[in-house]
Amino acid sequence: MFYLHYWHPIFTAWRAANRRVVVRYHPEDLSRIFVSADGKEYVEASFADLRRGRISLWEQQAVLMHLRSQGKSLVTESAIFNAIAAQRSIVEGATAKRRSADRHGRAGQTSPFPASGPSSEQAKSPDASSPTPDVDYSKPAPTYHVEQL
Repeated sequence: MFYLHYWHPIFTAWRAANRRVVVRYHPEDLSRIFVSADGKEYVEASFADLRRGRISLWEQQAVLMHLRSQGKSLVTESAIFNAIAAQRSIVEGATAKRRSADRHGRAGQTSPFPASGPSSEQAKSPDASSPTPDVDYSKPAPTYHVEQL
């Protein structure tokens, strides 16, 4: 199912009896499926190769499209897991790079958010090198023509 092999001991008996089965799965975890021959009692089947990790249906479908776009007509379970491992390593590398950039101020860029609280330079009185304020608070506020009614 999904180009993945699952195993449970009861499968051999069901296959010998040519039984039809109902299969249920969770799209976020294809590492196990639930199979029933009578539709009432389900058995849990896991990957036939227990070394395989969890994958989602989304990952499996994305890898399947990727493999087909490369012209591979024969899709194998090992090709699926190799491609998923490659995709996950790309994501992990990008995540590590982003975290590193966040720690180092995004390669020299400053944060778009102001610092939490005044810095020690801002807390001091303004000196001659600091720019003059736009508003002179020692003078009365100008009146506008709208206010003079």
